[in-house]
Amino acid sequence: MAAWARADTILGCILGLDGGGTKTTAILADERGRILGVRVGASASGSRTREIQLMEVLSHLVKPLVDGSGGA
Repeated sequence: MAAWARADTILGCILGLDGGGTKTTAILADERGRILGVRVGASASGSRTREIQLMEVLSHLVKPLVDGSGGA
């Protein structure tokens, strides 16, 4: 998580996460609200997903967005 917080500070971006029972959506936007990338992946519902699995799902979604390889 520290890398994501650092990326937010350096890039001036906003990361939105919506974790549900069937899918998880991650959206990266700039300070003006322009969408820079969107990724959809597996469920990240905290009540259904163990902590390690949750971190794997979020990492799989967020890392490409922060690295710049996740398309909008």
